[in-house]
Amino acid sequence: MAPEPEIEHCPNCGAPLALDFSGVCHWCNAQITAERVPTSAEQLGFGAAAVAMERHNQLHLCDSDSTLPLPAYPILSCLSLVAYDTAIQNFLDQPGRIEIARAMTAAVTASGERIRDADQNDDVVGRGEKMYTPDEWWMFDLSVDFLAMLGNVIDVRKDMRASARETVKLHDDLWYRRTRKPIKKAGDGPEGFRALRAAVPYRPSGKHD
Repeated sequence: MAPEPEIEHCPNCGAPLALDFSGVCHWCNAQITAERVPTSAEQLGFGAAAVAMERHNQLHLCDSDSTLPLPAYPILSCLSLVAYDTAIQNFLDQPGRIEIARAMTAAVTASGERIRDADQNDDVVGRGEKMYTPDEWWMFDLSVDFLAMLGNVIDVRKDMRASARETVKLHDDLWYRRTRKPIKKAGDGPEGFRALRAAVPYRPSGKHD
């Protein structure tokens, strides 16, 4: 497998690399991009499906663990699915983006695992807004907006776009009204994700107006 490109310092100012989700250097505000190293499947001349599979695996975005309760599993499952799309892979495979996306999905996974390990899965549909913490609901909300954003990436496949939209709609149909209070209570949310929240638009459902 070809190694992923590693950038430790900003190529523009030389400072230790610290990028926001848009790939902009914290120190000099330069836009940083990295040339992608071809995957082994590309180097061997394999077809598009094999290349997409290998690039998906290299992103290490999330594990769609079917044992996780709502709303974690549907979100993670759809994120894993759309990450097979070449346009989304190209969008994510830049400095500053995939790292924060991984951190976000890890937080969603941890929230689902907490409820699952407490053996409370059967109560989630009826009491989920009280079982998860405000910060956890804030993170779920961000991840759904992130998924909606990926579904609108230029040149994304129609089936992937449809999957993202359906997952967003199902989430909002079940949770929107019930989780406004805990999300509001979370305020600006966990500090490490505030820059991502500022960079990710609210999903175009009109429910955040």
